[in-house]
Amino acid sequence: MKVNPELLEKYANGNCTEAERQAVEKWLVEHDTIPKIPLSNSKLKAERQQVWQEITESLGAPKTTLTRPLYKRISKYAAVLAMALSLGFLTYYFINDNKFNSPTNDIAFEDYQTISNDRGKRKTVELPDGTTVWLNHDTKIKFPKAFEGAQRIVHLQGHAHFDVVRNPDKPFVIYTKESKTKVLGTSFDVNTHGSKGATEVIVTSGKVAFSEKADDGNIVFLKVNERALLKRDTPIAKSIVDAQTLTAWKDNQLILKGKNLEQILAIVEPWYDVQVTVKNPEFLQMEFNISLDNPSLETLMDDLSFIGQFTYAITNSEVIIE
Repeated sequence: MKVNPELLEKYANGNCTEAERQAVEKWLVEHDTIPKIPLSNSKLKAERQQVWQEITESLGAPKTTLTRPLYKRISKYAAVLAMALSLGFLTYYFINDNKFNSPTNDIAFEDYQTISNDRGKRKTVELPDGTTVWLNHDTKIKFPKAFEGAQRIVHLQGHAHFDVVRNPDKPFVIYTKESKTKVLGTSFDVNTHGSKGATEVIVTSGKVAFSEKADDGNIVFLKVNERALLKRDTPIAKSIVDAQTLTAWKDNQLILKGKNLEQILAIVEPWYDVQVTVKNPEFLQMEFNISLDNPSLETLMDDLSFIGQFTYAITNSEVIIE
């Protein structure tokens, strides 16, 4: 359902249907910063600020279900909100919303820089706003030389962990081929290396809004130790995970708990940029529980071979297990 100024005015006056109320409250969660639209009337500007502060405080942290309609909690400001709507500051916000949410954000191509990472490599990057990004193998990130405009927009291909500097006035948005991740300031993984174009987000601190790139209606809100998985043409799936274990790669830790050898090798091959051949297919189903801090390939293979009772040989970039 499209949220527009008319619907927001109905909401402010308590005249929404249940479906309209839910759509507006989801919109308010996503747009929990005050639009920076100038108003000539200083009193109205102050009242508008008070309205949005009340909305933000009522909402608290982003969530999809509220205990009672928000308009009942801000009813004393309904008239002011309706007045602001009639004067057009939200109309201006909606007119420009597509521009604010566009992947390019009207920044010239030459004002972007791209950093990429090959197989077997991990790299740390600091963005112009101080945000730290850990790039896993086979990963590329594109971002502007300076974050101008209403949002801080970056483009990601691959697997990265973000520790975003908080800025309530300028949301941080990550676009992948299929998804959009929007935060104000938090830590989380974004991974597009999944099979069949799947995108995964795992939150280690704060809260994240995750949606399809082309459909903001298919959106979930994630908090610590929650994961969202987006597969093409299916709703976003949400689950509870151990986020610290699943994001330990950024600290060069290999935590391989409850994984069989086939799953482990899918991690090991790009981690060390090697090709592994297993002579006995039965070995692939053996399960391991290993946790190592920045191990060499030889150290990892020593541990695996000792537990699995197999032998191995390393020749250049090839590993043979038999």
